[in-house]
Amino acid sequence: EIVLLAGPALTVLSGLRVAYDARPASPPEAHEGPTRPGEDEDGFAETEELDAAFMRKGHIGVDLLLTCDWPRGVGAGLEPAQSEQAAAALAKAGQAELGAVGARRVARLSAAARPRYHFAGGGAQAAWVRAPYANWEPGTGAAAHVTRFVALAPVGNAHGGKWLHALNLVPMGRMDAAKLTEQPEGTTRNPYEGEHVHLPAAPQPEAGLPPMPPFP
Repeated sequence: EIVLLAGPALTVLSGLRVAYDARPASPPEAHEGPTRPGEDEDGFAETEELDAAFMRKGHIGVDLLLTCDWPRGVGAGLEPAQSEQAAAALAKAGQAELGAVGARRVARLSAAARPRYHFAGGGAQAAWVRAPYANWEPGTGAAAHVTRFVALAPVGNAHGGKWLHALNLVPMGRMDAAKLTEQPEGTTRNPYEGEHVHLPAAPQPEAGLPPMPPFP
């Protein structure tokens, strides 16, 4: 089954909660000057509906986040070896250094969505898998899952970057809370802590995870 995804939205596919922003990595027209009403600093229209959905009471995350571009700052908090791997992948694709790629709007979206997996396809032309990161600071006591960021290269790219990634996922709404919130070895802090991203407050720990409200 093939599903066409257009624009920024939320949906449910085979029980998986999927958030996506299918807009291209760059605005359709060059954006210069101050931010205009209803737009972010890159000239894109703000995703108010997505933001509102992610701030709803009971939102604990989504299974998948799909974007064209990388999130700006995704390399923050990495061990040197992982940073070197990312730099090598970007250099192989002829791209800029890790700290200079990606979009702030995608970082904000990922911070709010709290995906289990974030796939970015083609924006930076490189294939790379980041170490998992915690959606809140480790040790807070909050029930939180980790996010795994997976960047895919364009289909048929000349530098041999991976462009396909298969998963066998159980929807988070059907998972045991303890299993969902396991933090594997090598988990880093959330890379989007900083002035360019406002992280939602972590939920208070409870006996089990709060129910997931249906997407509109």
